[in-house]
Amino acid sequence: MEIDYTFYAKEIISEMVSRILDTNLVEKSISYSELANDIKFPEPYQGSLFSGNIGKTLGVVGELLESVKIKDWNQPIPILQSMIISKTTGLPSYGLRAFVPGYDNLPKIEQKAFVIAEHEKILNFGNKWLEVLEALNIKLLSKVTSSKKQYNPFGSEGSPEHRKVKEYIKEKHHLLGYRGKAEAIDEYPLLSGDKIDVVFRDDDTIYAYEAKSIRSSLDDIQRGIFQCVKYKNVIEAETKVGARETKKVICALVIERELPKNLQKYCEQLGIKYYVVKVNIT
Repeated sequence: MEIDYTFYAKEIISEMVSRILDTNLVEKSISYSELANDIKFPEPYQGSLFSGNIGKTLGVVGELLESVKIKDWNQPIPILQSMIISKTTGLPSYGLRAFVPGYDNLPKIEQKAFVIAEHEKILNFGNKWLEVLEALNIKLLSKVTSSKKQYNPFGSEGSPEHRKVKEYIKEKHHLLGYRGKAEAIDEYPLLSGDKIDVVFRDDDTIYAYEAKSIRSSLDDIQRGIFQCVKYKNVIEAETKVGARETKKVICALVIERELPKNLQKYCEQLGIKYYVVKVNIT
């Protein structure tokens, strides 16, 4: 049977936009085989034949998205295919090769960094995805039609859940490593242009906390680990150039889900403490 690649490309776009706008769905990524099953893509769902067929279809997805023009939007539309991943590696392959030159040659850790950054762009694109669907004459899946108005434009950060975790840090910091009496500083600014969720400054120590709520996916939590590394290095660099007085710097991640072993290992290797709390979980 000859595959109608354009038809299935539009089915993929509908499925993925529906996942993005579904406020009840934390993990937005999906594996190639799971996606194929959801959209009733022609079988098989493994092997070289499947790889070739899904690869061609995702190429059409990219071409369709590149053809769309959104009012008052002068940047490329985020690469939706980056949320479709291999079960083995947890990374995309077929959907990016033609649209991100050199992606295949990047080390796995750099591929992961690229994908996390692209996922943030996809989520921040928000309700503009509805304009993409309209431009391509694609319907949103009926199962999320009622929830699309509830879409949270803030993603995982800035959401009510995120704010609750920040408030927990301020009130229960003695359970999270900081036992001093300094006032909490919200959105602590760095010379790099970044802002840290919550910071406590003692006479000799700076405690910095990055908050990730129940809304945060594992990719977002991984990003938080490396944000902590960055914040610590930037604060220490600021002390060296005299922007701040010399202090010991401790950066910690506060999350609402257990870390998988690979992320636990990252924290151990990078010297980042993490605390699992239950603020939005009943």
